[in-house]
Amino acid sequence: MQDVRYALRRLRGTPGFSAVALLVLALGIGANTAIFSLINTLYFKKLPVSGSERLVHLYAHRPGRAFRAGFSDAEYESVRVRTHTLSSIAAKTSIAKCAATLCPRATFRR
Repeated sequence: MQDVRYALRRLRGTPGFSAVALLVLALGIGANTAIFSLINTLYFKKLPVSGSERLVHLYAHRPGRAFRAGFSDAEYESVRVRTHTLSSIAAKTSIAKCAATLCPRATFRR
């Protein structure tokens, strides 16, 4: 308890430093909350579809690349027309495309 009183006394003695410290803490907490909310919405919330546990994620195979690639519009249309094992197929825009076009949320296409 004595340490807390000492800390408060020191903070009262330097109001400029105290204000800056509180501002930095508030900005840090606010930024952390905003980033968590964004990540939570994009990656952890379930999609608004029925039977979401039966969804699969398709990737295009690109020889010589270590990462998974998405489909181009032509590839998506080809897969959609030729698929017989899936009941339906849908596509969504990537975060990068969404950010580049300033769309408010990822868009789905059937």
